[in-house]
Amino acid sequence: MPREQNVKGSTRDYTYQLLRKRILHLQLEPGTKISEKEIADELNVSRTPVREAFMKLE
Repeated sequence: MPREQNVKGSTRDYTYQLLRKRILHLQLEPGTKISEKEIADELNVSRTPVREAFMKLE
């Protein structure tokens, strides 16, 4: 899994922290549509932790 930084914890926590960081640093611009599948493929994780991270970010 290509980690941008060392994050301890579950895949869900890593995914959540990474997406949150990208949003806060405007690496994902407001209004950008993000795909669960694309994020899962990019991070080499299943879609479940991505889906859970999306729900937490809502």
